[in-house]
Parts: sequence; C-alpha cells; structure tokens
Amino acid sequence: MVSFVPVALGASPPSASLSYSPTTPNPDETVTLDASGSTDSDGDIVEYEWDTDGDGYYGDYDDASDGQTARISFDEGGTYTVGVRVSDSEGNTDTERVRITVDNPAPDPSFTFSPSTPNPDDTITLDASGSSDADGSIVKYEWDTDGDGYYDDYDDAPSGQTTQVSFGEGGTYTVGLRVTDNGGKSREITKRITVDNPAPEPSFTFSPSTPNPDDTITLDASDSSDSDGRIVEYEWDTDGDGYYDDYDDAPSGQTTQVSFGEGGTYTVGLRVTDNGGKSREITKRITVDNPAPEPSFTFSPSTPNPDDTITLDASGSSDSDGSIVEYEWDTDGDGYYDDYDDAPSGQTTQVSFGEGGTYTVGLRVTDNGGKSREITKRITVENPPPEPAFTFSPSTPNPDDTITLDASSSSDPDGSIVEYEWDTDGDGNYGDYDDAADGQTTQVSFDEEGTYTVGLRVTDNGDVERTTTRQITVENPAPNASFVVAESDSEGLSVALDAASSSDPDGSIVEYDWYVEGAREATGSSVTLDFPRKGAYEVRLTVTDNGGKTASVTRTVGVSEPPTPRITFEPGQTVGTGQEIRLSGTESSDPDGRVSAYRWAIGGGDTAQGSEITRSFRRPGEYDVTLTVRDETGQERSATRTVVVREPPTASWQFSPDDPIDEETITFTASSEDDIETFRWDFDGDGEFDATGPEVEHAYSDGETKDVTLVAVDQFGVATRVEKQVPVEEVKPSASFEWRPDKPRSGQDVVLTGSTDADDATIEWDFDNDGEFDASGERVTTAFDENGKQVVVMRVTGPNGDTAETSRVVTIQQSASFELTSEQRTITTGDEAVIRFTASNELADVPIRVRLDIDLPGSGAGISGVSGAELASSSATTFVDIEPGGEDSLNLRVQFNSPGEYNLTGTAVYYIGTGENESRRTTTIGPVRVTAVSPDAAVQTGVVSPGFGVGTGLIALLLSLLLLRRD
Repeated sequence: MVSFVPVALGASPPSASLSYSPTTPNPDETVTLDASGSTDSDGDIVEYEWDTDGDGYYGDYDDASDGQTARISFDEGGTYTVGVRVSDSEGNTDTERVRITVDNPAPDPSFTFSPSTPNPDDTITLDASGSSDADGSIVKYEWDTDGDGYYDDYDDAPSGQTTQVSFGEGGTYTVGLRVTDNGGKSREITKRITVDNPAPEPSFTFSPSTPNPDDTITLDASDSSDSDGRIVEYEWDTDGDGYYDDYDDAPSGQTTQVSFGEGGTYTVGLRVTDNGGKSREITKRITVDNPAPEPSFTFSPSTPNPDDTITLDASGSSDSDGSIVEYEWDTDGDGYYDDYDDAPSGQTTQVSFGEGGTYTVGLRVTDNGGKSREITKRITVENPPPEPAFTFSPSTPNPDDTITLDASSSSDPDGSIVEYEWDTDGDGNYGDYDDAADGQTTQVSFDEEGTYTVGLRVTDNGDVERTTTRQITVENPAPNASFVVAESDSEGLSVALDAASSSDPDGSIVEYDWYVEGAREATGSSVTLDFPRKGAYEVRLTVTDNGGKTASVTRTVGVSEPPTPRITFEPGQTVGTGQEIRLSGTESSDPDGRVSAYRWAIGGGDTAQGSEITRSFRRPGEYDVTLTVRDETGQERSATRTVVVREPPTASWQFSPDDPIDEETITFTASSEDDIETFRWDFDGDGEFDATGPEVEHAYSDGETKDVTLVAVDQFGVATRVEKQVPVEEVKPSASFEWRPDKPRSGQDVVLTGSTDADDATIEWDFDNDGEFDASGERVTTAFDENGKQVVVMRVTGPNGDTAETSRVVTIQQSASFELTSEQRTITTGDEAVIRFTASNELADVPIRVRLDIDLPGSGAGISGVSGAELASSSATTFVDIEPGGEDSLNLRVQFNSPGEYNLTGTAVYYIGTGENESRRTTTIGPVRVTAVSPDAAVQTGVVSPGFGVGTGLIALLLSLLLLRRD
C-alpha cells in the first residue's frame, strides 16, 4: 500500500483497505468491491473513488461509481488491476490496489448434419446445439463450409447455432464449426460430408423422320432421365464435329431445332448433365433427300431496240421438294454464269444490248439443297437510223465572231445519239484536225465575209450514222477611225499622234495609215510627224479592220509652243514621316494656250493625275517629284522638285493632380528633347486647339474620361501628335459602417449601422458579396449561418445618382466546438478503446442538438457500446441536447479485432435553434490514432494494459517532492 503525505501539518492520513468477492470470478460475473475496512485515525473518510479500468485515474468516466462499495464485471478471462482512493475531511488521501484473476475455460463445439447421405443440391441442415460452455454461455457460432479454413467469410454458410448448406456436385466435403463463449474463448471442430451422384441417361427423337433440305427438324430430349436428381443442361452437337454447344451447333435446351442445307446423312449428338455435374452422351444419324429444280424464264419487251432495258423474269422456275435460293444469268453468251459482264443475279434482272442483232441468254437456278439446272433463250434486237439536225447563232455573224453550233434538235426514234461530229472546213471529212470540236454543241469562227458550208454527222447507240449540212453567211461592218495629239518638241514643230482610240465594232483594226495635206506620211497606231512651221494642218487617219473594211477621220492639228510646268507644296517642302503633303501644279501655264492635263511621278514608282494630289511618306529621305503638263494641242513638258522627309520630333506630357475631380484646375506640362517651336493643346478632342505653350491649365465641369491631344511643331515645321485620356472623377458621397456585437457567432443577430456625408442618400446592403443587395436602410439586422470571414458591402446613392461602395470583413465565431479524443493510444487486439466526443454550445441564448457520425474502417474495428446517448446505427449516435453555453460528452467503446494503425475521424451533425428557426450544420473532427497490436507483439514491445506500472512511478515521484518540501 502506498500513502500520500498529508497536506495539513499534524493531520494523519487515512488508511485504505480493499476486498472483493467472489475471489475467482468468471467472465461477465458481478464482482463486489468493498472498501469498508478503510480507516482514519483522526477524522472521517469522506470520499471513496475507484479505478476499475486500470489506467491509474480515479473516478473518471469508465470507472465504477464513487462509494464505499462498488460492483463491476469483466467480459473476458485475464488478470485485472483495481484500486480505491480514500480521502478524509482534511484532504489527505491513501490508495490500495489489488489484482483480480478471471478464469475462462474454452467451450466444447459439437454439430450434426442431415440428411446423412445427401445428393447434389440437397439442403443440408447443420445443427450445433450440442455445443456447450462449462463456465458460461456460447455467444457465437461460425461455420467454414467451403473448406478453406476461414470461418464466416463470403462463401461460408451464415453464422448461427443452426444453418444450411448445399453442394452442387458429388464428392466429400470438409465442414468446420467454431464456437466462442462469453469470455471470448473459441474452439473448432470439423466433419466430412459425402455427396453421392449417379450419371444421367440421355435419349432423344427427331421429326420429321425424312426431312428435305432447309426443313426445320425438331430435336426432343424429354425422354432423358436422372435417377437421383434432375437434368440441368441439354447440349447438342449438330455439325458432327464431336464438340457440344459450340458456335455452329443448335441452341442448348431440352428441345431445339436444326436444318441442313443439302441432301446427305448427318450425325447428331446429345449430352445431358445432371444437377451434380455428371454428364453422358448419345448420337443418332439423320438422312436428308434433294431432287433438282426446274428453270424457266420470260423477257420483255419481246422486240427490243438497242439500249432498251430488257427485263428477264425467272419466277416460273420451281423446286418440287423445297425452294430455289439462287438465280444466276449468262447475258454475254460466253457460257459462264454471274461473271463480270453478266446481268446481276436474282429472280428478276435487267439487261440491254448496244447494237442490233440476236443474243443468247442463259438462266441457272440452284435450290436450297445445292442442286442446279440451266436453260437458254435467243433475243433479237432491231435498230432504225438517227435523224441529224442543227442550228447556229448568231444568225448573221461577223468576221472572227464565235458561232455556236447546236445539234440538240437531232433525234433517234429507237434509242439515243451517242456521237456528234462536225465538218466546218467544207472538205466533206468529219471530226478531222481543222474542224470544230466534237459534241452536241460546238463553236467555230470565220475571219472574212462569205458563205460557208457546215456539216453534222450523228451516230446512235446502235452504231448507225446519218449526216446533214447548212450554209452560214458572214458579214463585216466598217471600223471607226479616231486619234489624239500626244506631244510636241520645245519649238512645237514635231507632234506625236496616237490612234489608240480607234475601234472596230465586230473585230479588230489591223492597219493604221497617216496623211498630211493629202500625202501619206506614216503608218502605225502612234507616230511622230515633223512640220516645217507653226500653224494648223489637216491630218487624216485611215484604219483597216480584220475583215478588210476601212474608215477615215480628219483633224486640224495645231503646231505651237509647249506649256510650262510648276510645282508648289503645302504646308512646305519639308514634312514628317506619315504626315500628308499637298502637291499642286495649278501655277503651271501655257504661253499660247492653256494646260489641259497634269501627270505626276513620285520617287518609288508612285504615279497620279490631276492639278493637285496629296501623299505621305513612311521613311525619312529625299523624294523627287516630277510633274508633266500638256496643252490643248498635245504639247507636253515636265518639271522636278525634291520633297524632304524627316522623322517627327518626340514629345510627351503629364497632368497634375493624378486623380482630378470636377471643377478642379488641372496643370498640363509638355516636354521634348527636340527643338520645339510651338506646343498646341486640344482639351476636348474636337480638333480645334484651345491653348498653346509648354505648361497650361484647364478645368472640367463634369466627371468622365477626356481625350486630350498635344501637337508639338519643331524648327523645320514638322509636327507630332501625342494623345492621352484624362480621367476626371465625379465627387461621390462617403460610405462607412460598423456592426454590433464586434465578434458575432453563427446564427446570432448582427446590427449593422451605416453612415455617409450625403444628404437624402439611400443606403443598401449586400450581406454575402454576391452582387445582389439584400436590404436597405441606415440600420439593418441580419444573421450569418457560416463560420469564418464574411464580406459585407454597403452602397450609398446620393440624390444626384452618384454612388459609392465600401466593404468590410465580418469575422463570424463558431456556434459550437467539438473534440474527438482517446487516452488509449495502443491496445491489444480484441480489447476496447474509449473514444470521447465532447460538444460545446458557444451560443449564450440558443440551444443546439448534436450527434456523432464516426467513420469506421471497412473491417477490423466496430462500436461495441456508447454512454451518454444510444446508437442510431452501426456508426452513428442519437442526438443529445445542449443548453446555451453548455457542454456534454459521449463515450464510444470501440473494439479492435485486427492489428494495425487506425485513424478514426467523425462528423458532428448539429442543429441550432428550435422549430422553424432551426438550421442544420456539419463539421469534421479528428483524427484519433489508435494502434492495435497482437498479444505476442504487446508482450515484446512492452505495451501496458490498464494497470499501475506508470501510475505507481508518478505517485512515488510526487511523494518524494512533498517530503522534500516538508523538510
């Protein structure tokens, strides 16, 4: 016995004493613990606390109730340590511990089975009621009926004092019984059961007895029998290969059907299998007879033309003992049926012949038994000739016109025309090199006036030809003559003439002749004529077309001084890259007339016409610009000037303040590394400048984004544009809010109060930050269901429609807290660990109700009991009620039957409030880790079952410390 040093100086500690009865209890027997022999020399013992689970802690959840006596039981054999701690009125304590041994002899298994000589599939009753336990009772009967040595697994009979089993085949089977008593002790026994099974007797008939090919033959095995059971499978071998129920055999079954496509003798087998798996076979021979079929056919029309569709009909063919399954045709007369050139197979088919003549057609029919027979007939085809005819357009063509020849009006009275050939050179030969292309329509042209003979030859689908001819007359209208004066030399005495504007309405001009004052001076489409002096000259042009027709025109050509070109630039001769420049020739002049045309050539291959043009240049450099002007007499002169293109200057600008508002003065500042002559500002994007200078000021009266442009012009007159957007903010109302209580809990009412500096403003609230407003008003009340951080948004709308928003994070405290614990981290397999579930209601004025769903492994562990509630299922407790601010605990006893490391987690399901205001929540708790080891491993690793090893050491340490302090 170990005693604590008394706390009160001068006071004697009590003396603990412990006895128990009976002295040798059995499992589940009630043991009475008695501490009435404890004494205290100078006072009274006021408290008796028990440690009945051997963990060294007195008066906790799993121990017997406090008191001078207590009652306890142990459900398995073993040695258990029990202690009592007594305390006197002065607070002094003493403990006493004893070891109680629980004895548990193993049970005796025994079973019988009936019937004693079962057949396959018989129900065999197993009866273990003769089993016994000398010191208690048997609580579990487990069976091993598949002989694998494992009890109560998937393939075994159900557990129980009596159970049933059956075996599908004959043989000897080992059956085992394992019984477990109320103390956890088990013992096994096995017996051998013999199942007998004689083989079945196969037998079958067939009908009809003399079948023809393709007849349905019924096979009937209903006369087959089994002396000790029943036949469960009928399998057939109908293809004679010795294999039953394979791909080509008739379907399995007591009756089935088969047919044979040809005459002959066939072997059919039957194999029957009984419910015990025994099989036996039998075979019979079936003879099938087959006479040959009779072929016959007709054809229509009876007098066909070439390419006519001729229908061949063999429906008059017959087969005396079955049916015809194949009709094959020989329509090319080569004696081979159904080859590449023959009509398709079938009772009816179609054929055609391209020419007149007599053709031999054959038919071969095959019946369902594979027998064939042939027959032939002769068909005569006739062919009248085709009728050629054609039209041409245009009806009055000109030289070189494309003339379309159309033979679509040709016809063939008994078929179709398959070839159209033309003779368009009048030599009487069709389709040769100089003729128009073959075809129903074709084209031809003639290059001179005249009458031409054109012929057509047509060939029909029976290869018969016929020809016809027509005459075509070609006419030629005269051409039109026209010319212009192109240019002259500096003195105006050499003049260039151009006749490109002359034309021919029905062809082309092939010759140009030029006459001055009646004399022929030159030929060609464009010429230059030299005149002896200035003045007016009569010039005549005569043109000849491709049909030999001519036409003339006469003009008076003035010979004078040429014009003077002049180029001017706007805005100047120097421009920036990408900047437009206007090129003008309006200051050009003609000394004796007027300028009538302007033609431009710009460096890089660019050309244009007109007195003024605009251009821009992408790269810096010098570009030559040439202007050519012409007067009314056709005289031309050119001038060239150079455009200088420079890179535009660089410039940038800023504005201050960075975030301007309505009516606020904004300072705009420009800067550049180049020599800038002028800074110009456009504040409203209208294209007109509002101010000049490197630093200017401006204010806006409305809040929105403004387009501002700066134009910087350098010393050469080259400008650059810099555009930016300036955001001007509207003056918005202020927005802020507070809430009470500062740290609300989920489900608790929260009062939110908003404030703003705007008069007559509207305040709206978004409690869950989903973009939709849930309430309005300066002060609102809500409750939050979820724990954690909630974002609340307040929006203020002023009387002018200006809005402002603010958001804050409201932290929601838990409404309830939960904990899953276990003081036993390592136990022996078969023992129980107590898992404690503690629930706390954090709300001050609302009750909750809660239950625990525990996530157990698939095997190896299970709940054996619970205190503080009841089990609603194998893994969930019933609900318990917890008052506002209260706490409650449930203790689950979990038994671990297999070694391993278990991580147990749970789900706390709880409801806040009552009635219609009740809301459901869940939270995951854990894990709790418990390691279960086998009894051998527990001894080797020093695992301590509930007892005094560690507790005694701690008491000794405390006693030493107290003695030192007292000294």
